[in-house]
Amino acid sequence: MVSTSNVISFQYYYGIESEQYSFYRIPKILITDPHFKALSTDAKLLYGLMLDRMSLSYKNGWMDEENRVYIYYTLDEAQEQLCCKTDKAVKLFAELDEGKGIGLIERIRQGQGRPAKIYVKRFVLNTEVKTSEKPKSRPRENRNQDSGKTEVQTSKKPRSRLLEDRSADFGFSERNNTENTIMVPIGSNTITITKDGSTSTVKMDTAAIIREERTYVPIRYVAESLDAWVGYSDLLSTVQIYRDVLTPEEITRLHSYYDMTWEEHCAETGYESTSTDEDQEARHPEIAYFTGTFGFENANEWKLRNPNGIEVLTQPARTPTDYIGVVSVLTYTFGTQPDIDFANLILAEARGVEDEINSAGKVNISLKTDLSCVYSSRHSNAAGTYVRGVLTVEIPENANLTWIKQNYDFITDPKAGETCDVDVEVYVNTFTSNVHWSSMTALH
Repeated sequence: MVSTSNVISFQYYYGIESEQYSFYRIPKILITDPHFKALSTDAKLLYGLMLDRMSLSYKNGWMDEENRVYIYYTLDEAQEQLCCKTDKAVKLFAELDEGKGIGLIERIRQGQGRPAKIYVKRFVLNTEVKTSEKPKSRPRENRNQDSGKTEVQTSKKPRSRLLEDRSADFGFSERNNTENTIMVPIGSNTITITKDGSTSTVKMDTAAIIREERTYVPIRYVAESLDAWVGYSDLLSTVQIYRDVLTPEEITRLHSYYDMTWEEHCAETGYESTSTDEDQEARHPEIAYFTGTFGFENANEWKLRNPNGIEVLTQPARTPTDYIGVVSVLTYTFGTQPDIDFANLILAEARGVEDEINSAGKVNISLKTDLSCVYSSRHSNAAGTYVRGVLTVEIPENANLTWIKQNYDFITDPKAGETCDVDVEVYVNTFTSNVHWSSMTALH
């Protein structure tokens, strides 16, 4: 029997106090072992955050066919937890990565709309653990970490509790003001599209659902039914949807052209430089993601989010932070305007090729492009921007073909009276405050 005189009155935990004994773990060997000396402190912290995520993956049954546990941890999450900007987060991932860094993580890119799988490697060298049985995974419904399937959330609340009687309706107008409709039944993997009085159906790989009184629909199928192009940036974990000037087929084709590395560009143009591809990637680690399945999407999304003012601030020799388009007279001030304004300025200056070439009177051209094809190249730094597009060229009947061949190398084998489309790339010079297109070449 406990004497009442010896009873201690213990205190309650209130609010955030309940978290005071929850800790992130950073292995001591990362601090003490010479093998990890070159790894930055922030990279070691990032590794600790990923280790913490491992327990959640195990509970959710996120293991591959070889019983290896993997996690989902996006660049946005790293930026938020480490309070850093995109370029810093990219560098930290690269430090840990198997391909570019020390090898403590291995990233496996997945299909469009899904984040990369990350295998967090053991930090103790020359050890191996084998298990004979794979733990059973929990039901998918119980998982509380997003697997990467992209859905659109709408504000419309359901009117009934019967799923089979509900659907999400999307009305939209084409540029000719024709009313069209997309029906997305809740719980069904089939959507119905009505355009110009004609109805068709599309099978999806998932179904629209209602969760917490909100309706979620698969974004890719709805967007593509609206004749939009849908892509994905795995670098920035962003689904891209474009429905502007270029058609989805044109965007896909323009994205598919190869983007040269720095050394390849120097060899192609005859530019002499002592810098190597490795030097270029060390200065701009994000370019490691500008190739492969999502390479152009990453280069596009990166440019839209990183206007030139960022580079100006890191290079004192370049002072302008106020930009003006020579042709468009659009302006952009770094730090006071949205990033997208700078991309629109670049786009307007790329279209300046029309005015200058048409004014020469030799041919008549028009450039078809939009924000989907503004990008940062692997062979240019952040202050240079490229724009891809479809150039329609009309050659007059009385054209001077010899002059055209000598001065317009983007037109191959010109013929009098001919009209043709050429896929081109326009380089926009943004090294100075006066933004202006500098060159245009045909894409092959």
